[in-house]
Amino acid sequence: MVYSKYLTPRAYQGLLRLGDVLLPGTAHMPRFSSTHSSEHVDEVLRATADKDREDLVLVLSLFSVLPIGLVGFLLRYASKVSSAPIVPTPLVSGLHSMRTWWKTQWRLLDLGLRGVVFSVYYSGLNNGLSQTPNVHRQMDYQLACLPERAEQSIRATD
Repeated sequence: MVYSKYLTPRAYQGLLRLGDVLLPGTAHMPRFSSTHSSEHVDEVLRATADKDREDLVLVLSLFSVLPIGLVGFLLRYASKVSSAPIVPTPLVSGLHSMRTWWKTQWRLLDLGLRGVVFSVYYSGLNNGLSQTPNVHRQMDYQLACLPERAEQSIRATD
């Protein structure tokens, strides 16, 4: 059992389910839960406002008990609604304001949930865990910072 300072055990289970819906794994990339990157969620949530963390715990706790198909449907719906253009309806301004508010809420939910999952998945924080799939290695991501002189000597040899 992984201990999180900010997430309840139920919310942590919801994070794993959410991550596996968003990042189910492919032939080349590991499934979210198999990377154990979720163990570093506290590092992402540390800078999050208390109210936002409380709301996230509530949503993740809900996702932990919902059927996985419904979680996927809600994520697809949030993505679809948040990316749809807002068409003004001048005749019914109150309805337009309500639609705009509704889309904004779905957009915030979509961005917030994806942000947490993608941040820990692509962070590389699990690189020290030898028994888990390494996302950066799977992507063949190699960041190398060379001093300016070394870079010039490499260019000279090319």
